[in-house]
Amino acid sequence: MKNKKRMILGTRKGLVVFEQDRNGNWAVSGLHFIGETVSMAYVDVRNDTWWAAQEHGHWGCKLHRSVDEGATWEEVEAPKYPEGSEVKDGEPASLKYIWAFAHGGNDHPDKLFIGTEPGGLFVSNNNGDTFEHIEGLWNHPAEKISGSEVAGIMQEFIQ
Repeated sequence: MKNKKRMILGTRKGLVVFEQDRNGNWAVSGLHFIGETVSMAYVDVRNDTWWAAQEHGHWGCKLHRSVDEGATWEEVEAPKYPEGSEVKDGEPASLKYIWAFAHGGNDHPDKLFIGTEPGGLFVSNNNGDTFEHIEGLWNHPAEKISGSEVAGIMQEFIQ
């Protein structure tokens, strides 16, 4: 991917890969997870790992990665809230949606952050093999009143 201008896009109909030609025109160059919702797609530019978060409703969130530009995909365990975590008093926290990815910088080559709904932040120090819940954000007093319907959990991301 280093020499290609490429964009991956998660949609309700799957993951779409676009490639730009030398004239600046964009064209679809690949389709993955056809007919399935991909809530977030991300390319880790440090190692060219592609990530796809899926929202399956009944089956919950799924997380996939590809180390070969989408030729093959591996499902990895999605982040989980610690036992006893509550969104509100008496309401257990469970992953509904993955909505953000960010890498940990060039000085932390295996670090990956994932933002979720309910409003949680998870970190992996082993390129997504496992994730740890970042308690500081979760335990903030405002956390139990937030959610996707409240400003603050939304994101705008341009890379």
